[in-house]
Amino acid sequence: PYRRQRQMCKETGTAAGDEWITVEPAGGSRGIFAVRLSFGANGTGSPRTGTVTFTAGSCKETYTFTQKAE
Repeated sequence: PYRRQRQMCKETGTAAGDEWITVEPAGGSRGIFAVRLSFGANGTGSPRTGTVTFTAGSCKETYTFTQKAE
């Protein structure tokens, strides 16, 4: 699993990823919370790139991931 600790704004937060990236939980209350990112199998035959965006109030951070083909 991908691990990174980051503190954003102190507002309630949400997270969303491309359809092959699952973010759990997709939302949280104020404070520090952990999310788990899961990546679906890549059967496309080519590498693919996707993003996960975390939003808390006016703060927004987007992370980009590239997954190799299986």
